[in-house]
Amino acid sequence: MASNNFYNGSSYFTINASIDHGDEIYITNIDNTSDRERIKSSIKINIYDELNKCVVFRYDESISQFYVIVSSKFFESNNFAKEEIQEQNTEILVDLFINTLISNENKELKCI
Repeated sequence: MASNNFYNGSSYFTINASIDHGDEIYITNIDNTSDRERIKSSIKINIYDELNKCVVFRYDESISQFYVIVSSKFFESNNFAKEEIQEQNTEILVDLFINTLISNENKELKCI
């Protein structure tokens, strides 16, 4: 927030956020040889007005990516891919949130 000049230490707004990652395995082709794992990440953010005791902005977004599962002897590779995708998804979702804030920068925040 500070790097985008959105941070104000005397503001009465607080940000409440959560991010979740889920996964599912699926097979993509007819001969069932390409097992993949889809990683879905979801972010929920509320901006809360402490002065008026209400939510003034809601953001809810999801993104997913997949990777091809390798054999069990390369299990660490699967773990690395999963962690890497979760990290990438988190960065993308936070960037999308910040871009949304920038595009709404001049709008007055009112209780919703």
